[in-house]
Amino acid sequence: MKKIVACMMGFVLAAGCLSGCGGKDDTIDYTKGAWIDHSTGPVDYEVPQEWGEAFDYELLDMDTTTYSVDDFSLNIFYTDLSTDEFHIYSNLDESLTPYVEEEKTDDYSYSEYTELSHVTIAGEEARHFSYLNQDPEDDSISYNEVFAFETEDGYMKITASTDQEKLGKNSMKTLKKLLGTISV
Repeated sequence: MKKIVACMMGFVLAAGCLSGCGGKDDTIDYTKGAWIDHSTGPVDYEVPQEWGEAFDYELLDMDTTTYSVDDFSLNIFYTDLSTDEFHIYSNLDESLTPYVEEEKTDDYSYSEYTELSHVTIAGEEARHFSYLNQDPEDDSISYNEVFAFETEDGYMKITASTDQEKLGKNSMKTLKKLLGTISV
């Protein structure tokens, strides 16, 4: 079951990356425009109004929000562990295992897991790491940065993906501002 979840997350990330292909270059500075409120599970945050409507859905035991803009996609996953429903992973660290162990399946291949400097999000220390995801069907590779932290009843993972070598300057600037708006 864990492989199914990891596989589905890989598909979500790949779809997000592909939707950004051929889009605008990384020249828009979204930090200067209007921002609007949004939430995923009990986690509230702001996003640039110019991003338009989010794609909100449930992916197994996760509330999920996806935005695809310019040269990157943003996926926000919340898992509520306080419910009686089945949970793929019992805690945050366990949910990060596929990335840390650089898991490979017929549907995705994680590699080059790199711990980055931890950050504080909504008063909680968040894990921050990057990894590459290779789609075995077309050999496309996406670069991903993840911010993951625990909440009172579960955990949150925020993944920014791009088909570029790294996230662009303005993408990182926007992502940092978004992280600063998070409240639980």
